[in-house]
Amino acid sequence: MAIRLRTDLTSNLWLVFASVFIAFIIWLIAKEGHLVDHTLQVQIRFERPANAEIVSTANEATVHLRLPVSQTARVNRSNCWIEINPDLIGDPSEWRSPEFQKTVRLHPSMVVLDDLPPTVQATSVEPAKVDLSFRLFTLEALVRPQTTGQPLEGFRLAGELRVEPERVTLTAAPSLLQQLPRNESGEAAVETAPIDLSGHDEYFETRAGLLLPDGVGMALGLEARVNVIVPIEELTAERTIAGVPIRVQTFSVAVQARIEPKKAAVKIEGPRSLVLRLGPEDFSVTPKEAFNEEPGAVADLALDCQFHESVGRRERESVRIAGLEPKSVHVEMVSLATPAPTPPPSTPTPKVPLLLTPVPSPTSTPMAGASGLFPPLLPPRLTPLALEQPSTSTLFEPLRPLSERLFPSRPAATSTPPPLGRFPSLSAPPDSGSGPEANTDRLTPRPGRSFQGFAGDSRPAPLPSPTVSAPTRRPVEEPPVAEPAESP
Repeated sequence: MAIRLRTDLTSNLWLVFASVFIAFIIWLIAKEGHLVDHTLQVQIRFERPANAEIVSTANEATVHLRLPVSQTARVNRSNCWIEINPDLIGDPSEWRSPEFQKTVRLHPSMVVLDDLPPTVQATSVEPAKVDLSFRLFTLEALVRPQTTGQPLEGFRLAGELRVEPERVTLTAAPSLLQQLPRNESGEAAVETAPIDLSGHDEYFETRAGLLLPDGVGMALGLEARVNVIVPIEELTAERTIAGVPIRVQTFSVAVQARIEPKKAAVKIEGPRSLVLRLGPEDFSVTPKEAFNEEPGAVADLALDCQFHESVGRRERESVRIAGLEPKSVHVEMVSLATPAPTPPPSTPTPKVPLLLTPVPSPTSTPMAGASGLFPPLLPPRLTPLALEQPSTSTLFEPLRPLSERLFPSRPAATSTPPPLGRFPSLSAPPDSGSGPEANTDRLTPRPGRSFQGFAGDSRPAPLPSPTVSAPTRRPVEEPPVAEPAESP
């Protein structure tokens, strides 16, 4: 029976040890699930860009954690810290100012738990915010434009290229900024991409990019491009224009200026096409000063050359008058004689032959007391042939004999012959007879002789004009005269 009891105790002992072990395991599991609060002082970290310096008002912060008791010993500063997101800092090249400050709020999500189980969690951070100061590493550099190719033939670059802006602000690590190339004065400089000049014959503008080394960028958010102004001009030429007349104007009409020499030579400089276009007529050479205009005055006057008023604006602005020969002109004033007025040419008056128009004397009836009522008869008129009225018979006058043309008909003899005084130039001499026959014989051409008309006139006699009879005058009755009454 004792053996049996010993066997039972031995078998129950193993059960006891098993129960104790299971209880210990259950205790361990229960203890592992118990969470506690833990506080830890950690660093504030943020990514520092190479081209900027960031200074924080607080470099450390207090983090409150909730974790199992078993993880308390594992949490430390090496696997727990606060990291500020780079998005909160931004790209330094986009900063609008080289120096500025910014406030960043701290959040439990910024706590980094490295190689810790998910049961370890951050609940809060103190302080809740920090102030960051940013300072950008910058350097001003001069822009040097680069070109390639040549302008058209006959044109060239008119001086240096102009860049806008002339200087740019670069940002990079201090070591890279020190490695930038320098000019003669020790100033940092960067170059532009080559600007092609081929085919250009005038001024033009373009945008050119900057050739920046690796790690170097534009600061303040600027674009890495600049405006380049390329001045191109035509090749200049020199030319001397001879034969430019010297003009000396006088205000007095009584004198005239004699000058020596009469022409000058002008030297000009400017674009070749414009220089070749100008001629002597495009310049005005005159004395610089006034002079005495009295007759006999002599002076040597300095000359001045200007563009003529007909020259365009482009030629005036681009072409320069470089010289003038001679520098002066000799002027002598000479008196001018006042010319006698020349009468205008007169047109000779054609001689019009005169025609004697015999006018028969009207038969007058003597009336008593009527001599004072009528004016005396006028002498016969000498009528120009051109003023006579043409008649049908005059068309055949050249076919008639000369005697018939001169005397177409003889009036019948009357008892009252016409007085000889009506034709003074044809009046009969005292020894000739009286009557119409005497007058007719005076005018009748003799055989072998031609009728000469008036004395000294060798032209043929004009044709007679039609005879116009004088109007008949009516007698005027005298009023009766009352006889005086007899006195008693």
